[in-house]
Parts: sequence; C-alpha cells; structure tokens
Amino acid sequence: MSPRKPRKQVYVSSTFSDLEQHRAYLKLALEKAGYDVECMERYPAFDTRPADKCLADVAACDVYVVLVALRYGHIPAEDNPAGKSITEMEYDKAVETTRPKLAFMLDIDIDDESFGWPRKRWDEDWQDANSNIARFRERVGKELGRALFTTRESLATAVLQALRQQEIAEMPAGERDHAQIREAYLDWLRQSCNSVELLGLDLGQSADIDLEHVYVPAVTDRDVSAAPHAMESAKKGPFLLLEALGHSPLYVPGHAGSGKSTFCRWVARVVAEGQVPDHRGFPVPDDMAAFRETLPARLVGKLPILCRLRDWASYPELLTGKGWTRARLESSLSGWLDKTTPGGFTGSAFLKELSAGNCLLILDGVDEVPERIRDQFGMDHWPQDNLMVGLADAMPVWRAAGNWLLLTSRPANGPSAEQQRSLGLQTAEIAELPTELQALFVRRWFEVVQPARAEALSDGLWREMDAVGQIGVIRGNPMLLAALCAIYAHGARLPRDVLTLYDTVIQQVLCKRFKADHETARHRLAAIAFGMHGHGDGATPAAEVSEDQLDRILARFTGKDLATDDGFNAVQEIRQGLLERSGLLLSRGGAACCLLPPELPGISCRGVAQSTLSLPWCSAAEVHTHARLAAHLAFPFRISRPARGE
Repeated sequence: MSPRKPRKQVYVSSTFSDLEQHRAYLKLALEKAGYDVECMERYPAFDTRPADKCLADVAACDVYVVLVALRYGHIPAEDNPAGKSITEMEYDKAVETTRPKLAFMLDIDIDDESFGWPRKRWDEDWQDANSNIARFRERVGKELGRALFTTRESLATAVLQALRQQEIAEMPAGERDHAQIREAYLDWLRQSCNSVELLGLDLGQSADIDLEHVYVPAVTDRDVSAAPHAMESAKKGPFLLLEALGHSPLYVPGHAGSGKSTFCRWVARVVAEGQVPDHRGFPVPDDMAAFRETLPARLVGKLPILCRLRDWASYPELLTGKGWTRARLESSLSGWLDKTTPGGFTGSAFLKELSAGNCLLILDGVDEVPERIRDQFGMDHWPQDNLMVGLADAMPVWRAAGNWLLLTSRPANGPSAEQQRSLGLQTAEIAELPTELQALFVRRWFEVVQPARAEALSDGLWREMDAVGQIGVIRGNPMLLAALCAIYAHGARLPRDVLTLYDTVIQQVLCKRFKADHETARHRLAAIAFGMHGHGDGATPAAEVSEDQLDRILARFTGKDLATDDGFNAVQEIRQGLLERSGLLLSRGGAACCLLPPELPGISCRGVAQSTLSLPWCSAAEVHTHARLAAHLAFPFRISRPARGE
C-alpha cells in the first residue's frame, strides 16, 4: 500500500453566521478527505475573533481557502485604519504569502429574486457597487479567479476538487499523469452515476431528475456486522446496505427492479464524491434518522471500478479460456477498460490502483454473463464460471492489498452457495423498500417533477395505490414505484391491472437494450412464450426448456433450417443475443429466469399465460399482429443447461 502522506493544513476564511452550515459541512468533508482544518470555529468568539491570531494562522497554513457570500463581516475597531473586515484582513495576509490560495463565491442571479439565499444572510447594500461586500467580491474575483457554489454540497465538492488539482500540480510528471487520469475518471463517475436509470425505463420528466434528488437508501434484512455465519442477529432490520458494505465485501442478490444496479451507481458516486450528498429538497426527517446514510470509513479514498458485467461480456474475446486465475481475470478487466476507456481510465491505470489496494470493484449483474459461448472454431467457453473461478483466486490477494468488492446478481442466476463461500463474501439480499422509504421516495420524486403540487400528488398516489389492489402491493419495488410515480404524474390515475404497467416497462427495457431492433426482440420473445405454452393447446406453460428446444422454437418462428450451417448459426446468434441483451431471458441450469419477480402478489405465470396465450399456434406473421401478447411474455421461464461435452 502507498505510504501515508502528512496531512495538509487548510485555513477556511469567511464570515460566520451566514455560512455556518456550509462551513460545518465543508470542515467535515475536508477532515474525511485527510486534511487538517484551521478555522474560526476553534476560537472562543467567531466573528469577533482576535485579528492577530487569525493572521498568524493564515501565515502558517498550507492552503488558504476563502468563501465569499453576501456579507462583509465584522470590522475591528482597533488597529484598523482601512476599516477592513477580519475576512478581508485574512485575505490580505494570504496574498502576502506564497501559499496556494483558493476562492469560492456564492453564485447569484440578480434577475431572480428567489435565487435561494435568505435575506437575513446578506448585507442590505450588497447590490450597491460601492458597498464593502460588492467591492470585496469584485477584488477576489479579479485577483484569484473563483469557483462558484450554491449549496453546502456544491461548495464541498468544489473545494475538494480544487485542492486535489492543487496537489496534482505539485506532483512529479509521471505521478501527475496518473493522478490526472484518476481524477478525470472520478469526475466521469460523479456525472454518469447521477442519472435515474431504472431498467431503461423512460420516465418522461425523469431526464431532469438526478439520482441524488430521489434516491432513498437501499436496505437489507441481514445484519452483516454480526458474526459472518450467524443465522440471526440480536438487531432487527432493515439495515442500510451502504453501511453493510463498510463492514464486509458483499454479494447482493436481488430481483428485477429491486435497485441493485441503482445501488451500485449510488455507491460509485458517493465514494467518488467522498461523502453522501445531503438531499436539499426533502431530507430524511428526524423520525427516520436510522435511514440516514454516511460514507463508511472503510470506503473513504477508494477508487470505484464500476463494471456492468453485461457490458464486459459483450466482448467475447475477453471471456474465453478455462481455469482462470487472478492474472487472467485482471487481464480481462483491464482489457475491457482499454476498450471502453470510461472517463479516459485505462487498463494500466486500473492495474496500478489495484496493486496499491485502492480499488472498490463493483461488479454488477453476474446473471447477465452468459454461461456458455462458442468461438469461431466451435469450441465452448464458460464465461460465468471463468469469472467466479478468477474471483476466487483473486480475492485473497486483493483483500490483503486493501481492495474491496461488491458483487450483484438476480438470486436464481448468481453464484452458487459454494462459489459464494469460495469468494469469502457476506450475502446481503436487497430488500423491498419499507413503507417509510416508499413515502420518502414518492415525495422526493414529486418535489422535483412538480414541486408546486408535490404534497397533493404524493397523498393522491398513496390513496390510489391503496385502492387499486394489485398495483398497490408492488410498490416496494423501486423500479415499479418510479413507474407508478411517472404514470400518476401524467393523469392522477393508475392503470387498473398489473399487466398494463408491465407492458410499459417491458417495452421500454427492450427499446433501450435493442434500440432499433426492439420490436424484433419483442416478437422473438413472444414466440418463445408461445412455444413454452405448448403451442396454445391449453397445457400448463412449460417451466423450462432446453437450449435445443429453444432453438427449435426460434427456428420455426424465423423460418430457419437447423439442418443447415447457415440456419443453425443464425438461430444460435439470435438465442445468444436474447440471453445477453434482453435481461428477460436468462440461462442457468435448473434455476428460474424471469423479468417479473415471481414472488409478487397478484401475478400468476400460469394464469397470465393461459389468459393471454390461449390462442392456436400462430405463424411468424400472425405473431407480429399481437402487440399486447408480446408485452405479456416475460414471465418465469427456464432454460436447462446441457452437460459439458454434449
């Protein structure tokens, strides 16, 4: 591991009463990031603190930070012929020194009377160009340049980024190049992981919603802070999943839409930010204090390596071979980074951070890694097994260096119990949202989308969910709860059946994952549903089909001849594309593969299949006419895995 560097001392200069909350938040963020903070809070009297003590502290600090809002501050009467405030006197002292100086100024819009800064926090003459505060703001802006802030979160982010850039500038050339790559990647994570993406669902106005606006903590019923193999804990859940990750590397199973991928992006963003953002619109109320997240100390300073395993698995050349080792897995992951370069991050940069023990590896979606692929020479490879074997070999070395791991999957398609034990991971299944968090999510959603009507829409949606029955019982699923919010916002009503809701979800998942080919994918999956239903003969829908049976269904639908090389290869390509990209058809020997969580009340695979698929076997052309049928196809089906060597 890298040797610990001495802590730099940062002096934070500003007025106090108007920036008290901003200063407290910034001080905590700086201390978490490894800085010592010298500031007026250490003095017995804040705005009337002794000037000589302040100036001595400014001269002694490593970095001077000045915050300028709309108040000039206390002007000492003694030894102050120029009539300057203590804040400007501190600024003068900093200018005299060779220390790095960083300025941050409140962002204001004079044309907008509701720019968000309370009247009690400004000087009455702040808009007068000749006032002390206006003159000081202009001086700082000209002499130092400045970054802007509004909220305490934006201030902390801006200060931490500026300090990091200052440190990078002081590094030797080689070390500086790597640090710049690292910082660019962290910036990319902060931005890319703050969008609302729920299985590709297009939620209308959600384009204007950041994840931090609506996110509520993911929870688990498992207390991983107890003994690793304890069956029960004295504590009663739910427990914060982020807190659990601070106790142990985790395997997090969860059903479709339960929030696994959203949690992964949240973790990546929070760790990249170095703190959990405060929700400025609708924070966690005091009576829900148990649900307030903080960044675990174990994760502070880690570099999140966010890998959506579906994306990694889209490069077959990275998945081949057998008997994987740590070196082979690291080579595959670094190869994926070289191909995708997220935020400019490279495979060599990853290997350097991994060797130093700095990485938090977030591997999302084991279930979306194909179990078997066939290369151009007709040889079979087993990517999911390769991943698990490589991880088992890597984990002891990674852990010893200081790296951490978060692994997710749907329950039925993830690592086996034996594989979990070999990885040394604690299992913490993601739980449904408790009622309190459901209510918080709904309120936050409407506070962003329609703030003027937020309370009325929140109350109305709750009444509607209670009245509609089947719809009401699925609200513990974050993806579906977001869909309910979006639907209700448009017409203050919910659909009266679950299938209408899923129709929207499935259609838009396919639109995102297949883009221009989404209708083709939808019809192919519809054909599979027909085939598994016994061609409409009234039989109970098949619980599973072999890959050979699946190929015959697809061949019949597409008009391909499996007896020819071209037909066989075309069907294999179609099947593999659906397995890898749809998220609806998954392959796992003897395990359920589904889009709809099978435990949802009010949903019966058999009942739905019999009511919507009880038609004679249709030709390909006829299937294309049944658009609604295609929306009802993603119910639990299974694909048997052939024995190796067959």
